[in-house]
Amino acid sequence: MALANVKAHRWTRQEYERLLNRGLLPPGKRVELIEGVIYDMSPQNSLHATAVRLANEALRVVFPPAAGFEIRSQLPVALSEDSEPEPDLAVVHGSIRDFRDSHPTTALLVVEVADSSLLHDRKRKIPLYARSGIPEAWLLNLVRRALEVCRDPVAGVYQARRVLRAGTPFRRSAVQRRSSTSRTCCPEFRCSFVIAARDGQSLRLLNLFARFLHLESSLAVFAAKH
Repeated sequence: MALANVKAHRWTRQEYERLLNRGLLPPGKRVELIEGVIYDMSPQNSLHATAVRLANEALRVVFPPAAGFEIRSQLPVALSEDSEPEPDLAVVHGSIRDFRDSHPTTALLVVEVADSSLLHDRKRKIPLYARSGIPEAWLLNLVRRALEVCRDPVAGVYQARRVLRAGTPFRRSAVQRRSSTSRTCCPEFRCSFVIAARDGQSLRLLNLFARFLHLESSLAVFAAKH
């Protein structure tokens, strides 16, 4: 006997927010909407929580509130009619009060810190960010002690992907050599890269050089203000 052609219900963002507002989802459960599916979010262990906090502190040096940036930690981003993810970190234009009535609909940069959620973040969330046109997405892989940098979305796919691993030296780009002074890098992980942040029609290039993260696992990534 053939199975009936039964389709799963895909939630819209409006339906999802009504469920949240009416308390119809389990209390205390962290969830997020990804392309119509409501996913449970993994509980945070101490390593994950520490990584998120340190990454937040480092990004504030590069994207200070005084310059018109807001760094949102594990808060919703309303990307589409069927997606409202909660990235570990999202850098957006604006201030806290700008999002009193609605969530931001895009970001300059998103960061996912992954251990048990690694496949979910890599296979579902990073591609979603590309399809949503977010210029750059980082996956901080605590399992492999590496930072996966994805940038330049074209037709819904990131065109550039670079994996920066603990203990691996990287050469600075010509742009960075011209525009920066000499800095000393931690011997455990030396790297440099450029993040492109769009401000209207202009393109800001921020060279990241100083310490971004240093964990007990010996992972260190560097990011500093241009």
